[in-house]
Amino acid sequence: LKEINLEIKEIAPRLRIIVIDLHPSSSGEATGKQCLTPLLSDQSQSQAAWMILVKDGLDLITHRGQRDSVVLSRLLSTSNISLSKTLCNLDVLAESFRSWVSASTESFTIAGLGVALPIKDAWMQLQVLSDEVQKGATDSKRLEHVIAKYHEWERLAERNQNGAVTEAEHIAAFNRQVVVVGGPGAGKSTLLKRLANKYASVNNTVIRVRLPFVAQRMDKIGDRFEDALIHVAGDGSGIPFTELQRLLSSPHYLLADGLDECDPHRSNIADSLVKWAQGHKQATVIITTRPIGYDPGMFLEWKHFELLPLNKSDALKYGEHILLNYLGGNRSKVKDELISFEKQLETNSVASLAARNPLLLGFLILLSINKIEIEMRRASLYKQIIDLIQRIPPQDRYIIVNLENVVASRFLDVFGWILQEDPTIPCTALIKESRRSISKGT
Repeated sequence: LKEINLEIKEIAPRLRIIVIDLHPSSSGEATGKQCLTPLLSDQSQSQAAWMILVKDGLDLITHRGQRDSVVLSRLLSTSNISLSKTLCNLDVLAESFRSWVSASTESFTIAGLGVALPIKDAWMQLQVLSDEVQKGATDSKRLEHVIAKYHEWERLAERNQNGAVTEAEHIAAFNRQVVVVGGPGAGKSTLLKRLANKYASVNNTVIRVRLPFVAQRMDKIGDRFEDALIHVAGDGSGIPFTELQRLLSSPHYLLADGLDECDPHRSNIADSLVKWAQGHKQATVIITTRPIGYDPGMFLEWKHFELLPLNKSDALKYGEHILLNYLGGNRSKVKDELISFEKQLETNSVASLAARNPLLLGFLILLSINKIEIEMRRASLYKQIIDLIQRIPPQDRYIIVNLENVVASRFLDVFGWILQEDPTIPCTALIKESRRSISKGT
């Protein structure tokens, strides 16, 4: 009342307490259900929702507690009651959005095997180096320097044993602006998915986006950066954009994945992220990127971390977990397959190194299960994995490919030669140059 400049002494005498009979079949119960129904997306759940609130009310009377709309929305949502996504009540919409984020991030898929695992099991021991990376521009044009940034697993493994590290899921505990750097398949997207699930489950509003989609909306549709964020973050939630604007105007977290993939708009997206963080002081911002195509100087005041690869014991531990799910919990068969897989790692240094990468680990296990001897040269191993990808389409997305294998292989050959000459060539330029080369038959 004070906030809207009303005198308590004048208002209080006009208030009255109404006691309503809420027993089954009473008029009070009918009135209560009538008020409750608009809050639900599935009106057939009104009776179940009503009983949940009645029980909670009795518990409150017993313990002399109280509830507000935020807590009541949370109570219904956690009881599997679907809340409305079109109601104007912001608390109900917020809980509906948080529930959707939590549900849409509850699992992740192992590449190659198509096994879906609970997100809470996603590489539990992923760690990050606590050292800040060097600020300023890097000498990215030097071939040996660029390649080293992709293939320094052995150095990182040594630092994992000797240097101070931080659990990946705790990086935002004391840092409001964070950049996580990791090589291909290191688990950057999975990390953000796990963080989104964790934060949403404890009543936080989370924006999680793939930055290339944000850049695409800005380029093709003309969205402002903030509007593009909201469109991408809310895609699939069922909540209208106008309501999402209200809901996501002051989020607790922004989790932005794939900065390195935003070429040729990478600098613009990086600048927009910095400005957004400055304008949303209450929000924690976590960005992921690969080493190549990323300049730490764009985020001078931010805390930088680097994802570490799995060590041997972690690779075997997660390998066992994957096999348990893939083989339907048959522990006897899992034991045999794990012994076979471990033998290949012990006798094959390339496979042992590749198994430290979460993305490659699933493909290595698939090769082992199919009794295929893992190649001992890196290029040959990648060829085996590419062959698997061609035979087994991704399980977590729908992709239409109208391209013969021979043409795809030729493109990959051309890609390889171009990248060997210029490892930092932008993706659009790489595709253009590949087309030119193939059209000339070179």
